[in-house]
Amino acid sequence: MSSPMRATVLTPELVPLVLEPAGLGSRALAFLIDLGLALAILTAISMPASILLPDMIGLPVVMTASLVVPIAYHVVGDIRWGGRTLGKRLFGLRVVDARGLPLSPRQSLIRNVARALDALPLAYGVGAFAVVLDPLGRRLGDHVAGTLVVGDRTPELPLREVPALRRVNSLDTPRVRRLVRHRLTLEGRRVLVDLCVRADRLDPEARYDLMEEAGRRLRERLDLDEPHLSGESLVRSIVALF
Repeated sequence: MSSPMRATVLTPELVPLVLEPAGLGSRALAFLIDLGLALAILTAISMPASILLPDMIGLPVVMTASLVVPIAYHVVGDIRWGGRTLGKRLFGLRVVDARGLPLSPRQSLIRNVARALDALPLAYGVGAFAVVLDPLGRRLGDHVAGTLVVGDRTPELPLREVPALRRVNSLDTPRVRRLVRHRLTLEGRRVLVDLCVRADRLDPEARYDLMEEAGRRLRERLDLDEPHLSGESLVRSIVALF
């Protein structure tokens, strides 16, 4: 079975970002872990409710929990943990917006409610079939919500690992710092840091083209007029402000 093709999107900061959709096997294993955890939470709620509450109250509580807990578990993972439930963390996966935007609560709710369709007719048959057929490995819930499940192998990057940050930074002004703070998301900053870290491993021509494109788009995003700075110098100057 061939692996899903890569997708290139632009982040909100207009930086090109290559996403590698996750395969069916790792997604299935992550889901089994998450299913076990969701069932454990459901059991912790249902057992006391069925024992301690009268049937006319306990039964509705158990039925409501059975519907809400599996969805809530995944929504919390998507929103509070950056698109990573515990199962996805274990297998290096993350749910992201397919356009490079931050994942919204609405998207998360839609994709997880749609699990009811993907689960048909048995053992996620429809969802698995959709993942295999789709070039980007999307189940029905991903199509409806506009999301992707991707490999999340990018490490958390401390700034001390970024080589050759500019020591004299012409962009270190209150105005630029304010623009960076308000116009660059945390995910976008992470992409820029990763670009700087990986720059030395890129082909020189590819490195130049990518840095120039990132620099051009950052100029537009942050309304900067710094013609004396190359694309790479501008990117590294911005990263030095994080």
